[in-house]
Amino acid sequence: MASVLCATDSVAALAIVKETQFPTLNSILFGEGVVNDAAAILIYQAVVEMIESSKDGDNASQNDLPITAGIIGKTIWNFIYISILSILLGLAFGLISAFVSKFFTSFKESPPKEVFLILLFSYLSYILSEMWGLSAIMTLFVCGVAMSHYTYHNISKQSQKGSVMTINTLGHAAEAFLFIYLGIGIYTTDQETFNFNFTLLIIVAGFIARAAAVFIPLGIFACVKKFKISINFKQMLIIWFSGLIRGAIAFALSLKINEHIAVHKSVLVSITLIIVLTTTIILGGLMAAFAKLIGLPVESNTESHDYTARVSILLKDDKTALERQGASWLQKNWRHFDNHYVKRIFGGDLGKGRKAIQSQEIENHDELPRFGKTNEEKKIGPSQIEQFAEIAKNQKDMPEEEKYEARKWT
Repeated sequence: MASVLCATDSVAALAIVKETQFPTLNSILFGEGVVNDAAAILIYQAVVEMIESSKDGDNASQNDLPITAGIIGKTIWNFIYISILSILLGLAFGLISAFVSKFFTSFKESPPKEVFLILLFSYLSYILSEMWGLSAIMTLFVCGVAMSHYTYHNISKQSQKGSVMTINTLGHAAEAFLFIYLGIGIYTTDQETFNFNFTLLIIVAGFIARAAAVFIPLGIFACVKKFKISINFKQMLIIWFSGLIRGAIAFALSLKINEHIAVHKSVLVSITLIIVLTTTIILGGLMAAFAKLIGLPVESNTESHDYTARVSILLKDDKTALERQGASWLQKNWRHFDNHYVKRIFGGDLGKGRKAIQSQEIENHDELPRFGKTNEEKKIGPSQIEQFAEIAKNQKDMPEEEKYEARKWT
């Protein structure tokens, strides 16, 4: 039951904690939401293997489960082993797709083929991971990260737009189907097996466990003071509250429970469904009110990488946002190795990342707002940034429409 309910859902929290207002907190919640589902499936698989290896088929209905230190150690090893293999498999398929898209340039003549190639490699990584008993969701996630870092920059512009739109459409459709299935599931489960007291006890236990998992580690990190980005107590409360919501992964895992190892499967399924629906509807709906109640302050924009990238452009600084914020030794060396060796083989963005893209957009005169001047006048006049700076100084005498454009671009 614990392995099933450790799968949280951070969708409601991310809907409130916007990246533009809370860059650090949004990154933490998004990272936890992505990795948590994969980790929950791995923990569930490890626990099932532990139960199956500890009980005979003849004694499966008995309640005695000898949990020894050896079994716990084996379970932890299986978790680590499956995690590493899943990551390596996803990375391999992501790099293979990048290599194919870089050197087989004939695909660029047909954007649909490029989009299909991305979907094909992703699906193959998922299928093979399932066949080999690994974590398919972690494999798919790592494959997607590798593709976004390398493959995405090798394909044509039409394929970039098409692949993003296709994957977003499939993702929204899958989420819609998932929640429809959850709603229908409440009528298909055995209502007689539902136990209100036991369900309430599990919800309270989840509150306590989530608090221990959030405040204790973050408290230790705060005492050590080795992390440069500090997290205040109100942000800790948001992290704690967002982790109380249980997602559809928990319900899916409860359906996979084998009655051979759990004679009370119907009880587990009904309780899990009620917990998922209750936490999603009630706690998800109270997320905004809770953030307002504790007075969650908006983070400073200077903490975000997007802000530092724009500042480095305006100051004509060649440093990347990562360098300006004081990256660690490992980050700097990985960035150097990635740019000089890995990307030479598998492709990718060899520039300064987002900074290079923004610089290109600023120099693209055709896409900039026109304040009564033609493109030819702009090209022979002062730089775009100087024009906007001059406009910003004289905003008092501007019409409201031009004031808005000036503020937006400066």
